[in-house]
Amino acid sequence: MTFINHGQFEKAASSAAAAVEGNALPSRLPRANTFLGAELHWSGISRRCQVRDLSEGGALLVVDAPPAKDTRVLLVRGQHRLGASIVWSDAKRCGLRFDHAVVVADLISGKGAPSIAAPAAAATHSVPAEVLTELCARADRLAAAMGQEAGIGPSVQADCLALAHALHRLRLAPDAA
Repeated sequence: MTFINHGQFEKAASSAAAAVEGNALPSRLPRANTFLGAELHWSGISRRCQVRDLSEGGALLVVDAPPAKDTRVLLVRGQHRLGASIVWSDAKRCGLRFDHAVVVADLISGKGAPSIAAPAAAATHSVPAEVLTELCARADRLAAAMGQEAGIGPSVQADCLALAHALHRLRLAPDAA
């Protein structure tokens, strides 16, 4: 069940979204009290969690043994993959700040354009250019084959396409080699 104070998101000024993009949150963005299932991933660990409070800039999660403060995480809800950092943590809850502003209504409904973001920590490893080129070629072939194959769900196809795009962006990044 989701409880929303209707109209509160329309009132959020564009400056609030700009502040989130600059990673400097205003004192309090409009929030939705929610009860949404999701998965939280970090350091090879994956746990089911409940998103209990949600805004453009972050969320309050209920999760067994949450990650410590400053841990880089990936929050997954349906087709949405959100990179974030833990800003506080206690025994059963944690607060996280998204890397980029999110559309709250899309996260709640599970619809809208997929939000795909990898944790920033993943980009800190150096990968040889020839390895990236080979991975890009394989991801392209896989994405093309999945588009032709009947019975493969749209979320799996979207994940494969997002992987191919992410690999190409990584290969073309100025400091990739």
